[in-house]
Amino acid sequence: GADKGGILVRDGESTSSTQLTARLSTGATVEQLELKGQRLHYRLKTGTGPEEGWISIALSGKDLAVLLTHLPVAKRDTEPRCLAELAKAPLSWTPVSMPQLQEKHMQMAPGIIYKIDFPFNAELLQKMGPAWLTKAFHTAGSIPKDNKVKTLKNVKEYIGGGNCSKLVFDVEYEKPAADLHTELFAKIPFPLGGNTLSDRMASSVMQTGSELGELNAQRLLESRLPFSIPRYYFGDVSNDTSNWILITERIPFGKQDGD
Repeated sequence: GADKGGILVRDGESTSSTQLTARLSTGATVEQLELKGQRLHYRLKTGTGPEEGWISIALSGKDLAVLLTHLPVAKRDTEPRCLAELAKAPLSWTPVSMPQLQEKHMQMAPGIIYKIDFPFNAELLQKMGPAWLTKAFHTAGSIPKDNKVKTLKNVKEYIGGGNCSKLVFDVEYEKPAADLHTELFAKIPFPLGGNTLSDRMASSVMQTGSELGELNAQRLLESRLPFSIPRYYFGDVSNDTSNWILITERIPFGKQDGD
């Protein structure tokens, strides 16, 4: 639609429905609400034109709208968040003992950074859901106070590599924003059992407190490092249980079947 000032938008599915005055700008990104044949019901994400309407995705063999599998997320100024974190008092850490780990590794406890409970496995994340994610992101200053997480989905847990388990999950916000990630990644502790028993003992006791260094680098220095790191959304650790979590944007490495 570049040669005509954008893509024609109508108020209904039918190509004979009322044509809206404005056109959808070339290069705009939209959210798919419905797709019926060659007709797309959309909501505007970026660009100009009607906030919502119906367009044809192809005309005379030419694509007018194409599916984006990984929409680039706009940069966000994280310096105000980092400044707020740097203004806080320094944190201290007391070594965790083996009996302490064995007794408390499945207990919920507030973190030493934000003083709120947090999930440390996939089951707890799903149980605590969007309400907890909203509270956590607000507390960490990673999303605006007037926005919230409305949906949590596609939670998957992975074990392997490094000294922790991993989670991937997707979220939707009440107010979709070009500078907020919907595909997220989390680091969590290894389970204290099975094939990861010795790994968890090593990370929580022999290397006790090592997670705090990574959490501090993310929450304090994100805006000041001379290279890019994944966007920080939340992180905390309990000195009582040794459980921890670090939530960042998910880097879109090559996907495999089933991802």
